Amino acid sequence: MRTAAVALLALCMGCASIVPIEEIAPVVASDALERLPQAGRRQIATGRIDFPLLAAAVFVESNRERRKHDLPSLAYLPALETISTLHASDMALHRFFNHVNPVDAYRRTLADRLDLVDLPASFYAENIARTFPLQIDIRTDQPGALHSTVYPLDTPGQFSLTPNGPPIPPHTYASFAHDLVEDWMNSPSHRSNLLDTQAKYLGCGCALEVDEVGFPTLVCGQVFYAY
Repeated sequence: MRTAAVALLALCMGCASIVPIEEIAPVVASDALERLPQAGRRQIATGRIDFPLLAAAVFVESNRERRKHDLPSLAYLPALETISTLHASDMALHRFFNHVNPVDAYRRTLADRLDLVDLPASFYAENIARTFPLQIDIRTDQPGALHSTVYPLDTPGQFSLTPNGPPIPPHTYASFAHDLVEDWMNSPSHRSNLLDTQAKYLGCGCALEVDEVGFPTLVCGQVFYAY
């Protein structure tokens, strides 16, 4: 039986191709914010992910968290969504997980990526994450332990934690965003970025990473910014 290890970090330093920024820009669609109240309840289908809707869900959930802490919402800035999606796509393609891009000197740091979209900054910060579009809790009853294996089922895109067991249910766009932002809020450095009073603008983006047996991971990022 084929199995897939649930890996949180893998490096592929030999990869040569680069995600062109002009291929990322069309992904950005602010109308996804208008579609979110209804479409956010849809389940995420790995083979046809609505990435603008996913970015909108993370954006809205981030602002909801700020309002819970009596902070103003951040304004949407499409250029920030562009570079968030760009960096997430590079991380997924080249299998690295870092704020520093090791394969392209022109977008190595967040400052470099802001330069790509002509955004001079007085303040900027970035959160990144790798997590799953399936509702899988990788924690076990043992502190610090992880489920090491998932099992592909006969239906493409479905997996179980046990051989021929029940499929792991997919997240909705809204539930994925909620869990992602909650994880960030549980990390002191990411929480600090989310609640920073200097930030005025926000953009979010995600990319899909699939392993050799088709197990999906979403690589996500968000950029906080002020002129």
